[in-house]
Amino acid sequence: MNERQLPGERAAFHLHFESNAFTVGEVIDTILRGIQGVAPDSEVAGTVEIVMAEVINNIIEHAYNDRAGQPIEVAVTETAGTVDFHFRDRGRPMPLGVHPSGAQPDLDVPCDQLPEGGFGWMLIHRLTSDLRYWRDGTMNHLSFSISTNESTGAQGHRH
Repeated sequence: MNERQLPGERAAFHLHFESNAFTVGEVIDTILRGIQGVAPDSEVAGTVEIVMAEVINNIIEHAYNDRAGQPIEVAVTETAGTVDFHFRDRGRPMPLGVHPSGAQPDLDVPCDQLPEGGFGWMLIHRLTSDLRYWRDGTMNHLSFSISTNESTGAQGHRH
């Protein structure tokens, strides 16, 4: 994992790491340490931890099809009241070129038909604002903001 600040950015840090399910926790810990000065609140840290776990695991599982050793980058910048994240990877593009809607899976079904997944994007949508996905050549980009104002939260922000 490589950490550096980008010149001319208000970056708290920029990480380069490889896809590996066993190091997700280490990456999340590094991100949490990096934003302590901007987001010292434990509720904000909890939100960041949930969103980072979902995003990184989605990149590893879906973009890279669980292949270890593939490049992932995240730039973390701070603005008034938010921490902004920009992830990049060279995995498969999102289906139809857009991120999933974040709709809650149907839970009004018999227990044996309850979905095993589908909650990650719902959480990402609810806990972030300004969520955007785009593909540039062979590079996936996912950016979003997380509010550092406990009373504001992400709800009510535009997606």
